[in-house]
Amino acid sequence: MFDGRHRAPGAQGAPARRGRRIPDHGRRDGGVRAPRAARCPRRHRLGGPHRGDRPVQRGGDPPRPGAERAVREPHSPGGRRLHAGPVPVLVGRRHGRGSRPVHRAAGSRSAPAVGCRSRRLPARRTRRARPQSPQPPPPEESPLITSVIESVHEVPAAEWEHLARPAGLYLSHRWLAGEEEDPTATCAYALVRDPDGVLLAAAPLYLVRDEPNDGYRPEAVLPPHLRPRVIAGARRGYHNTPLTAPGLDSGRRDACLALLQGAVRAFADRHGTTHWWPYLTTTAATRLAPLYPDPALHLEDDALIPLPGTGIDDYISSLPSQRRVGVRRERRLFAAAGPVVRRQVLADCFEEAAVLLAGHQQDHGHDRDGVGAMTGLLKRQAAAMGSEARVVAAYDGSRMTGFCLYYHYGTTTWIRAVALDRDHPTPHLYFNLMYYLPVEDAYAHGTTALHAGMTTVEAKRRRGARVSGLYALVDQQAAGPGAPRVRTPRDRRPLPSA
Repeated sequence: MFDGRHRAPGAQGAPARRGRRIPDHGRRDGGVRAPRAARCPRRHRLGGPHRGDRPVQRGGDPPRPGAERAVREPHSPGGRRLHAGPVPVLVGRRHGRGSRPVHRAAGSRSAPAVGCRSRRLPARRTRRARPQSPQPPPPEESPLITSVIESVHEVPAAEWEHLARPAGLYLSHRWLAGEEEDPTATCAYALVRDPDGVLLAAAPLYLVRDEPNDGYRPEAVLPPHLRPRVIAGARRGYHNTPLTAPGLDSGRRDACLALLQGAVRAFADRHGTTHWWPYLTTTAATRLAPLYPDPALHLEDDALIPLPGTGIDDYISSLPSQRRVGVRRERRLFAAAGPVVRRQVLADCFEEAAVLLAGHQQDHGHDRDGVGAMTGLLKRQAAAMGSEARVVAAYDGSRMTGFCLYYHYGTTTWIRAVALDRDHPTPHLYFNLMYYLPVEDAYAHGTTALHAGMTTVEAKRRRGARVSGLYALVDQQAAGPGAPRVRTPRDRRPLPSA
């Protein structure tokens, strides 16, 4: 294994060299053994020659090619000067894995381990990956199917109502059927179904040609650069949300909303425009906002009055003490004025109500809402909603001096319109028509809340209303890089968490 040049210092042959001497690792049966060198107090040792004999990485792995010296190559003069001459094969000790050769000369067999007599090391084996138990594939979700239809009558009323009843009156089957008669827009409906045909999500769509309601005109409520012509969701009522089936988990619901948004966008693209969702509830805006490029815009505030207990006295008792006194006084003075109060369906009085409603709208600056327009509007509602369209009205003799149109739907009574004859004032007529008389009917019908809608929010808050925001989400074509987002005074605060 070693040639004759490995001799003890002073023996004939090779001259003595400077530096540490290494012990003879050759045959033990002859020759002169070198005296044992003083042990160097090193902390880390290999199982053979000392560390300076060859660069060895910790753990026994071989050095990178080109970074180590070849066998028989002496150390450079500027090195550690430990020894010179051929270097035996080193053995690194891998923790817990036994000894393996770090290097061997090219073309030679595996050398015996240093200090281990003639025992040969086993051939290096390639480690096999530990077999793992097969994991079951994740369950595949059934694909969902989207479609766009032209009439809500293509969906059975019970199937649609399963989604719409928790959402509100203005997305109900009967209400949407009545809106299809409006000549100012073309209706369509985006649907999402599972492979079994079960309806999971839906939204009405309106391609608007001429919007008579200023509250739904983009130029009146949106920034100047946004002019969508397709309304997604409810077009009337100032209360909007996409319809989703009750009981869907959040992942399934979000997938349905993404498909619904894609169907609405495709519908708008076919007509060369974009779409928007007006007057979304806070929950609806929060769920839809990730699908749109810009944050939701705050449009208005919405008021909902809870109705605890079983009668109007329970409602009054739920108010603060000062408000209880005020409500009782307003009811007492109204009753003392002696107006005749009648409860009837809208079909029996829509013409009288239309005259008062037109005057109310024009007093608030809506010049387009004349008597003819309001008569047509209320007539369509009466035909579509039938006995669900309820009216409580005050009369002075045979003359209607004020009315409130409302609907019982789901667990809520929805105030639709209130108008007064200002030429025949009655003490606290508005508050009784707007709140107290509908509240009495709501308790009789079994609903648990009165939806009072937008405007005069503080007056509604004083009568027990809970106020929440209404928002708009707009799908717009991508602006140029770095283009600023235009904000309006209506965009007053960020969208709260649902």
